[in-house]
Amino acid sequence: MSQVSLDKAIELMTSRHTSQIKDRHAAMIRRVCSSKSVYAEGFPYKELDKVIQIVELLLEGIRAGSEELIDPLCRLITHCKKDFKKEKMSDEFIYTPKLSEFLQCLTPILKEEMGNNADLIISVCSFVSEIAHKDVDLFKNDEKEKSILNKTDPYEDNPMNVLKKKGTKYLQAIASTTIPEGLVHVLADNSNHYDIAAQTVQTISALSIYEPLAKKIGELGALKDLIVVVCNSGNFRDPLVNICIECIWNILEQSGDDIVKSLGREELLLSLRWTLQKVISEGYKLTDRKLRNELMILITSVVACPETHSFLLNKDESSESFLEELVRFGSHDEINLASAGNAAKAMWGTEIEDLEFKKLVWTAICRTVSSGIPEAIEMVEKSDFLPALLLYLDPGQNNQTITRWEDPQVKELQIHTLHCIFNILPFFQEHFQQQNGNYCLVHFLSTYSDIDRKVATLKALEIASQCSEFKMELAEEGLFDTLLDIVQSEADYPLHARELALAIVSNACRDCRDNQKEIRRKGWVEVLKNNIKPLPPTVSGEPDQFLLSLLDCLWHSVLSNKRSLIHFIDIEGISSLLDFLDNCLEVHRRIVISCMCKVLKVKRGLNSFTQWSSSKGMANASQLLVRIYEQEEERLGIGYTEDKVIKDPQRPLACTEQKINKGFERLREALEEAEKQSEMSILRKRQLEFVRKRDLRASIYCCLSQVGFDCNDLTPQERQKMEVIRMYPDFRKGELLLDIKNELESLGIRPISDDRVWLQQCLDEALEQASNTIKNQSMIAREHKREEEQELSEFYKTILKNGRRS
Repeated sequence: MSQVSLDKAIELMTSRHTSQIKDRHAAMIRRVCSSKSVYAEGFPYKELDKVIQIVELLLEGIRAGSEELIDPLCRLITHCKKDFKKEKMSDEFIYTPKLSEFLQCLTPILKEEMGNNADLIISVCSFVSEIAHKDVDLFKNDEKEKSILNKTDPYEDNPMNVLKKKGTKYLQAIASTTIPEGLVHVLADNSNHYDIAAQTVQTISALSIYEPLAKKIGELGALKDLIVVVCNSGNFRDPLVNICIECIWNILEQSGDDIVKSLGREELLLSLRWTLQKVISEGYKLTDRKLRNELMILITSVVACPETHSFLLNKDESSESFLEELVRFGSHDEINLASAGNAAKAMWGTEIEDLEFKKLVWTAICRTVSSGIPEAIEMVEKSDFLPALLLYLDPGQNNQTITRWEDPQVKELQIHTLHCIFNILPFFQEHFQQQNGNYCLVHFLSTYSDIDRKVATLKALEIASQCSEFKMELAEEGLFDTLLDIVQSEADYPLHARELALAIVSNACRDCRDNQKEIRRKGWVEVLKNNIKPLPPTVSGEPDQFLLSLLDCLWHSVLSNKRSLIHFIDIEGISSLLDFLDNCLEVHRRIVISCMCKVLKVKRGLNSFTQWSSSKGMANASQLLVRIYEQEEERLGIGYTEDKVIKDPQRPLACTEQKINKGFERLREALEEAEKQSEMSILRKRQLEFVRKRDLRASIYCCLSQVGFDCNDLTPQERQKMEVIRMYPDFRKGELLLDIKNELESLGIRPISDDRVWLQQCLDEALEQASNTIKNQSMIAREHKREEEQELSEFYKTILKNGRRS
């Protein structure tokens, strides 16, 4: 026995005298893997090449029909589960890359190139699973130790997250092979073979902890096969079912939404429905309820794909569709307990698992309705689903539907109810109104004081306030009084809640004159005016978004009503807008100037505009607008001469290419990279992109044209800029006509003579206007230079006089 070695096994299997004696080959491999062999504790790392060679020779013999080699190959693979031995510390690092080659040589077994032999497949899967688990415990123990000692470093990633992203050297080795493809192939062809499916699922579960492998397995379509294994299991309490569920979640967590779309098949959804029905009808244990919830989570995830919604409407051989069944699950207890009380029998209990299941059912129904399929909307509208939801929001309800739950559970159900209404309300406006939904929302908002329920209700009301049929009813229910209290209570409500309240008022007053009158009577004009100011940096939340909601509310609820607009002017609203404009961000600047344009259409506002002065530099309102105009030109890259005179008379408003210093370019890139880390960065970026599409210079011209371009004193440089501003529409028209002419020429289109003459006359007129503006700017520049020279001369004369006297 001591003389057995891998070299002798290879020699026996390759010698021309013994290469065909397969029974001796089998005996030799059994001796190599026996407990009395020199390899009893495992193969050395440095002999991994020889193990690979033996495996390939055995596979070659099996392909040739030597079935007696199957058992020895299984023994050899099983023996490789033992740790490879290292004679030197460097062996592991030198020979570990060979592990990928060894794993790759086993893939023909999984891809059925050797025939569908259960023993071989199970052996390979068991070996791969064992390899995948190596060193994983080190990460788990590290995480457990940190949790026990409460050592959490905000700059250090969680050990299990490191494992998911980077893996172990063994998981990395598996990822470099086609083992995942082989496993998915085996599972797809053997989902009805319990032993093979069980071992394959366990192996896939072991691999799915590593993100690249989980993504790869998901992309290969393993999810549908795992669901088939779950649904085909005769015993839903089989541990294999739980392993499949865990594996599914690992893959979904790592792979994202694209993989979920691969599950959008009718047969899979029907299989999940059948399995769910079986668990509900036969299950009674806690583990059964947990499995029921796991299946419902999976169904809810699948229903997130709109392509699957039509499948929920099919009845086939059933008396009700899947959607009808879900509606029954989600509304049975509420309706029956509310009507029959204690005499009614509840379908679900009040445990944590039952609460979670109810929320999942409601979510699945809402997702199905959200696609807008008329049949789904009609079916849910005719059901008791919406009345069941509103039972949790009606302050007058105190039946068994509510009282059987604990207070924290009631709160959780109410918040989820509000989320559901937020998503489905646009599809059930008339039905919602018939069920007194607006009454429930308004009075629910004033009944509870906790912020979570307040915010959830405000979100639902924001959707309701967009419905034109609801606006008057919401006001009649006293909504504006409650919202006014929220906006004014800065210490009691977070900024987000106050922002939602302003959005609701804005929606309710949009194109609704009666509501605009109502808020004026309730003192909203003063409240809005007092809040037009930059918020201190100590305020938590998103001040930028709050101020946008405030300005939007001002526009639709105050400035859109003539009497409210006049009242806003009378309480010094123009001064508040100008003070804010002097300090606001770019994203607010455009809407503030638009508000100024609307306010200045009323002649009563002229005095407020001309008398205003900045608290920062004592600039007047015209100077403020000129400064903003210059900043807009700088953003657009508009160039002027050294004397601040227009460069190109043909395109006085056109942009020039900006030259960016490399240092500033790097600074810009660093700032953009830092901005990516912010939660609100995407929203802010989109808002800036939107506001920058509009030329702010047009709004500034509109403001100044209302009050006059010479209503305030200006410096010579500001007078030069004002010459451009007063001609903005003419310059803009001239550039548009020039663009039309150039485009016609590029397309080879020749206008008729009258059009050509008219176009040239317009262009000549625009050029003359630009030339006159240049003359005016040059004259202002010369006068300013002469005044400076004269002042300097007088200054020198004063010095000389003082010197002579001394």
